[in-house]
Amino acid sequence: MTQPSAKEIISQYEGPLKIDVEERPPSAVVLHLDGVLALDNSSKLRDRISELAKRHDLKKIVLDLGKLTYIDSSGIGTLVTSKTALRKNGTDLVLAQLTEKAQALVQITKLYTVFDVRDSVEQALSQA
Repeated sequence: MTQPSAKEIISQYEGPLKIDVEERPPSAVVLHLDGVLALDNSSKLRDRISELAKRHDLKKIVLDLGKLTYIDSSGIGTLVTSKTALRKNGTDLVLAQLTEKAQALVQITKLYTVFDVRDSVEQALSQA
C-alpha cells in the first residue's frame, strides 16, 4: 500500500465553503457554514459578515458550524477579527453546533475565552 502524496493530503482540506443565510427576526441572523473554512475561501465569510455588520438592527450573528469539515488558522483568524469588528458595532458573534474537531480546536487554542459557544443554534439564539 502506498502512502498518499502531500498534494493528496492537502487536497482533502481544500474545497468550497457554502454559506446559507437565515434571518431570525427581530434582530439575529444565522450563517450555516458547510464545507471548508481555509485560506482560499475565508474571505468569503469575512465579506459576508462585513455586509451584515452594516445593519444597525442586527444584535446577533450565529455561526452554525455543524457541517464545517475543516478549519485552518486563516479561518480561525477570520472568526476572531469578525468577532472584534462586530463587537464595535454592538453585535454579538456566537458559535454553535461545533463538530468534534472544531470543539477540540476551540479548546486547544483557548478560543472558548473569546467566543460564546453553544451546543445548538436555538440555544445560541435564546441566550441573552
